[in-house]
Amino acid sequence: GPDVDRDTSQFAPSDDPRLRPRRRRDPSADSPRLGATPREDPRSAGARLTLEQQIIAIEGTVTNAETVNAMKSGAQAMQHARQDVDADVVGDLMDDIKEEMEVANEISEAISAPANDVLNDDDLLNELNELEELELESQLLDAPPIPVAPLPLAPTPAMPEAPTTLPTPPAQEDADMAALRELEAAMAM
Repeated sequence: GPDVDRDTSQFAPSDDPRLRPRRRRDPSADSPRLGATPREDPRSAGARLTLEQQIIAIEGTVTNAETVNAMKSGAQAMQHARQDVDADVVGDLMDDIKEEMEVANEISEAISAPANDVLNDDDLLNELNELEELELESQLLDAPPIPVAPLPLAPTPAMPEAPTTLPTPPAQEDADMAALRELEAAMAM
């Protein structure tokens, strides 16, 4: 194979000015105005634009990576928080809560029941009505008698005598009455 351990002294820097590295000169030093920036070479501008785009892409990638890491941490925290909880456990818990609320309502109704039963119980209301009727009856029976004085007789005026015979119709009927009788006779047929 090739000789790797060759002597590299031949590549040592020489005093020849053509072989020395060139120093770059500051382009702003040649500018006629102080602080003025010279025009940029189009290749340099393109390279700078490419570098800026790469920096933006790298920053976006870093942000995305941080977001993904934060999402992973959040998912792990949620898994840890609900480690002992699943849908069945929550359903059972909700059933227990409903049962306890029903028991509490029953207790509350039982505590308030005596006041409501007195007002709504038909048997008690009927008994109260009977007692009130008995008391009213006893009050009426125990009342002192009211003195009754005889009323004076009212005078009766003499009435005229009523006729005992029927009045006789006038002998002559007028023409309208005769037409009415004929019409009634015709309709009766």
